[in-house]
Amino acid sequence: MRFSRKLTIAVAFVLAFSLLAGCGGGGGGGGGGGDGDAADLNFLTYAHYVVPVHTWDPHVAAHLENQIFFNTYESLVRFDANTDTFIYDLATDYERSEDGMEWTFYLREGVYFHDGTPFNADVVKWNIERIQRINMSSAYLWAAVEEVVVVDDYEVKFVLSEPAPIDLIASSNQTAWMISPEVGDDDDAAMEWFSQGNVAGTGPYLVRSQIQGSEVILEQNPDYWQGWDRGNHIEFVVIQYIAEASTRRQMMESGEADMTIALLAEDNIALMAHPDLEVLISDGFVNLAASLNSKRPPLDNQRVRQAIAHSYPAEMFVEYIRQGEFASVATDTLMSNAIWGSKQDLRYDFDIEKTREILIEEGFEDGFELDVSVMVGMEDRRRILEMWAAELAKVNVTLNINQMLFEAMYAQSQEEDKTAIQHIFTFANWPDIVHPGAMYSNSAHSSGAWDFAYYRQDHYDAMIDDAFLTSVIDFDAGRDKYLELAEYTAEQALFINMGDDKSVTVINKRVKGLNPNPAYEWMPFFYYMWLE
Repeated sequence: MRFSRKLTIAVAFVLAFSLLAGCGGGGGGGGGGGDGDAADLNFLTYAHYVVPVHTWDPHVAAHLENQIFFNTYESLVRFDANTDTFIYDLATDYERSEDGMEWTFYLREGVYFHDGTPFNADVVKWNIERIQRINMSSAYLWAAVEEVVVVDDYEVKFVLSEPAPIDLIASSNQTAWMISPEVGDDDDAAMEWFSQGNVAGTGPYLVRSQIQGSEVILEQNPDYWQGWDRGNHIEFVVIQYIAEASTRRQMMESGEADMTIALLAEDNIALMAHPDLEVLISDGFVNLAASLNSKRPPLDNQRVRQAIAHSYPAEMFVEYIRQGEFASVATDTLMSNAIWGSKQDLRYDFDIEKTREILIEEGFEDGFELDVSVMVGMEDRRRILEMWAAELAKVNVTLNINQMLFEAMYAQSQEEDKTAIQHIFTFANWPDIVHPGAMYSNSAHSSGAWDFAYYRQDHYDAMIDDAFLTSVIDFDAGRDKYLELAEYTAEQALFINMGDDKSVTVINKRVKGLNPNPAYEWMPFFYYMWLE
């Protein structure tokens, strides 16, 4: 199998490197061992289910680019959800005031960006101010930061307008990366520079090359501050977009790929018996979400939304789609049961007769049509939607399943007239930080980038804001606020949690050092991995 692999991907390396010799890959640096026999290169191939990059600006990107950015950029700290501890990257320590209004971070010395710019407190200040100025992606996380004070070259203080968990925010799985200030203060020019596939981080890897919408090749950053002394680090990483789950499975079986995710449950079970492969299963914070468009009739009717919630066959998803192995029935309508503050008792059991009863009461005995958007290539989602459609047909409701590229799904969801777009938007959902506030702020608040329910009520936004602020000051009181918020959200039937997913990654057994962390779902940190 490895011989076949060398005949395919290694040849691609020879071609890519010969074409790129002398011109870099937009990585802002060079080196990485591009010379020599390609068949002997130490490289890993990651077959991914989504396009590797939609935007190259780390302060604009929203999740999909993380497998690139977590290996080319770094944040001040990372959170290990398995041990509830912080890992220090660009910071070496931090402290907070008793009232939570000031946070001081002590920074690592001797760190340089790919372009040679030194990392220091001025850089941190510049980054946070840029994030707030651009105000995209998860910039909302930094809203409480009123001022960033440079105490000295390697000490920076965050002064807040209200208490906020800056340690968690600084460890966010997006909009927390530090970029080189050499990209400049002209945001339009910077975004144009990033759009060319450039990176400007401190991370262990550079971008060697890219094929837009298809593939990214990473190579070692020879000047990385942690060094490469271990001796068995991965030199190159090939991240390929492979939409079809069946193709990703075949690549794993043949040895053409070393890692993949988002396979069908039956594929995962079959690959458990493969002598060269390992299926890693762990608890996570991801759930399969369905947001109900509260602005488009008939889902503008709360009772109709409740009826639709009762029609969803949650146990079918767990037993038939996830084979009873890779998911559990959710009790909270918005987020995973594993996140604190989530609702732990089921609000909407599967009861198609209850659905029928409510629809008759609301004058919909003859039924109606609903349009649901689902990402193309996600066969498990398509299958459960077909099962759901079969149940809804029993009460004269037609569920039109529209498979789309995610870019098209998202573009449609952002159209101004919410009464003319999808009734239901399905997607994998997880928190930016290990805090329920991240789920509500992103997916339920009026300002949320992933708000596809469009409820947008001032009192609801105020409940979300109040729960977050309370939780920072008093954890127990905050948890109670979130439980109240979960009850209200469930009663409004704005979301259907289709199932709480396990985190599943398939790897070749020669891949070592991959330690799944629910705080960074499906995000491999290649620097800590190696090949045997």
